[in-house]
Amino acid sequence: MKLCYIWIDDYKGFKNQGFNLATEHTFEYSNSILKRTENKKHIKNFFGNGITDVIGIIGKNASGKTNLLELIQYISDGANTIINKPFFAVFNDGNYYTIYNYKMPYIKNEFGAEIKSYDGKIPSINSIFFSNVFDGRRHNFSKKIINISTNDLLNSSFGENINKNYQKTIQQQIKFIKSPQFKLLEDIETSVNSSPKQKLKPSKVILTSPIWSNIINRIKTFDERYKRETENEIRLKEFVLSFRKKITDNKSTNSIKYFSAFLVFIDFILNRDILNHVDGKVIKDKKELHRILNSLFEVTQSDYRIDEVFKYFIGDFATTIDKYWGIFETYKFLSELADRDLGNQSNSEFKEDIGTYANRRVQFTLEYNDRVGSFLTGYLDATTNQSLSYSVEWAGISSGHKAYINLFANFYSIAGKIKEDNVLICIDEGDLYFHPKWQTEFLFKLINILPKLLDKKCQIFLTTHSPFLVSDLPKSNLLFVRKNENENLEAIANTSIEGETFGGNIGELYLDAFFMQGSLISHFAASKIQVLVNKIRNQESQISNEDRILIAQIGDELIRGQLNKLLNDKN
Repeated sequence: MKLCYIWIDDYKGFKNQGFNLATEHTFEYSNSILKRTENKKHIKNFFGNGITDVIGIIGKNASGKTNLLELIQYISDGANTIINKPFFAVFNDGNYYTIYNYKMPYIKNEFGAEIKSYDGKIPSINSIFFSNVFDGRRHNFSKKIINISTNDLLNSSFGENINKNYQKTIQQQIKFIKSPQFKLLEDIETSVNSSPKQKLKPSKVILTSPIWSNIINRIKTFDERYKRETENEIRLKEFVLSFRKKITDNKSTNSIKYFSAFLVFIDFILNRDILNHVDGKVIKDKKELHRILNSLFEVTQSDYRIDEVFKYFIGDFATTIDKYWGIFETYKFLSELADRDLGNQSNSEFKEDIGTYANRRVQFTLEYNDRVGSFLTGYLDATTNQSLSYSVEWAGISSGHKAYINLFANFYSIAGKIKEDNVLICIDEGDLYFHPKWQTEFLFKLINILPKLLDKKCQIFLTTHSPFLVSDLPKSNLLFVRKNENENLEAIANTSIEGETFGGNIGELYLDAFFMQGSLISHFAASKIQVLVNKIRNQESQISNEDRILIAQIGDELIRGQLNKLLNDKN
């Protein structure tokens, strides 16, 4: 089942506009009549068995690309309340077409489509929305639409903070790297890049602590509050300062365990609201709570060796917080920490970074393996991760590989939430931060990995500024949008675009004004390059020495090479 066509009365700048969203047929709606025309250039199963279709949505900035992706998502679930404007959508399931109509007059068609009233949902289909863009935009999607965008990660509608969502992202990546599906991605990577130097799996992971001054200042504030509320003094600041000296002066193979237990301890004190936490079933009143806390912190008031402090963290401390606060994941991580095997860590590194003493951080670089992944997952589960936690960075792989791991880990994490056999996947600027090399591989990896990750039939809609995606798609798979002279948004029939795009020359696409005015190149540089293009293409214009000097200074080798090619052709 796939989405073929949408006609909308009015939505975010699009007025009385139809959109062809599949390639087997084109549709045209006018005067209450919907016409269907066969696309004679359509190639069946062009993208493989798991992909029902791919549409690239192309346009300059502010041309409505993201608005159209939103519309597609809302049509799948909730358009009657979110949009509340007349529209209809055409879906195809095998040889059967269904028109879902909302507040439109009767729609006549001559291809036997069944007309149903749109009640807010399209059966037998789920939707996924992914975007790399962070612009603060909020999407009011329903639960049936799975939102894994950067905006949603940082603007959680459930009030979860950024750090907590960051924790989920790292855990998703760890699970994905450990999964059999990750091997599929590695195999695809090998088929694209045969160089043995290209590794997709991280070889190392870097754990970096908060700066010491942040920890110490927060603890100082807690000391003051504790004294006010309990009328007892515990001097945890002195304990933290002493622990810092011991951990940095006595580096060992156990330092990672010692410091991780310390961070769990700090997280419990500062992020669990322990001075107000009273469980009536276990703790009768605050007086008893304060007695328990005084007993809990008693060990921190004496000068113990670091290994003795560690035994306290994983022993009495872990048992007490499980008994009175019921934090099982924290108890589990601490109680198992001493026996955790992190594998061969002969090349691991422990250091404090440079800078003023107060603003230094502790940093561990570990050889990454599944046991380290399990350790990280346990640590993240044990903490609230609201603040004063490790930041986690993959090492030994390129930024492009990190981006791909993040992309596919997001999809892997939600595979179990997809209940239907068909899924609409909307990807907004998915290749936004990729180097051109990674952009050339983007579509190939998507169509090869997504059906296997999700085990569903996937229809993919992509927005981009990149000409690489355009060269990967036949013209009938492209939907061009723009803002017209009346400031309204509109779709342009792909038949009005000159030439073919599939396998097209990337350099020529780069020089097309359609892309030059996008986000790929700054406006000043784009205007200068466009002047050069016009001069070269004008047979009567003379190319000056200054023009050649400017061409030689163009940083993008694709554009520079294409201009030189045009020069050679002219000569």
